[in-house]
Amino acid sequence: MEGLLKQIVKNTSPKDSYLITLSGKGSRINHLFDPKIVPSEPGGALRIAFTSLETWYSWPNVDSSNNKFWVKKSGQSEEVCLTIDTGTYGFIALNDEIQRLLKENDLDKAVKFKGNLSTLKTIMTLEPGCSVNFKKENTLRKIFGFDAKRYVATTKTRRFVSQQKANITPVNTVLVHCSCIGGCSYVNGRLSSVIHTFTPNTEPGCQVIESSNKYLYQPTANDFIRDIDCWLTDQNFRPLDLQNEDFTIRFHVESV
Repeated sequence: MEGLLKQIVKNTSPKDSYLITLSGKGSRINHLFDPKIVPSEPGGALRIAFTSLETWYSWPNVDSSNNKFWVKKSGQSEEVCLTIDTGTYGFIALNDEIQRLLKENDLDKAVKFKGNLSTLKTIMTLEPGCSVNFKKENTLRKIFGFDAKRYVATTKTRRFVSQQKANITPVNTVLVHCSCIGGCSYVNGRLSSVIHTFTPNTEPGCQVIESSNKYLYQPTANDFIRDIDCWLTDQNFRPLDLQNEDFTIRFHVESV
């Protein structure tokens, strides 16, 4: 009975806890603690939970790997290459930027893109005598869902529907990684460093504010915390490019 009472006292006694806030630029932050964080009692352990983060929906869906657009108009001898600036574009914003570049290059309204919300495919309309070449490298074709080939409108306006669904937003889920967790997180059946996942509920260019309504604690890898390394990836573990925007994240640590 005495041992049970001691255990009850131990379980109900206040435990040391810590709120850890990390801030920096970009999608990876690390920090060294001096002194290190240790359990409140000898032989004790620590556990950690994600609490919140703030950053900006700034990871680009258009960059040097997919920002080229080759177009030709009747009477021109060569195709013109339009280059979209690296950025985070919605469907309408991307089409607007294409129209601006077309106008700058005397190709006004040569081609237009429109999304079909029912099929999630892209409709491309070419004016007579115009062509778009998606056979080239690093084009916008994967974003719009088109196959790698040349599309031509000869004597009349032509409408093309993409063969695949548009992939405007390649980041479906953001994975929050933490180096401190002790092997209790699995992604697709494999051990991982993921402590939290979420889907942004804002539009590109807006602030992302994510918080946990209920702290889900995980044991730490060691019985002390000397340093923390945390980073963000997409669902395929590709690092998010926050384009050097601010990133703040918080964890709660307590003794057990």
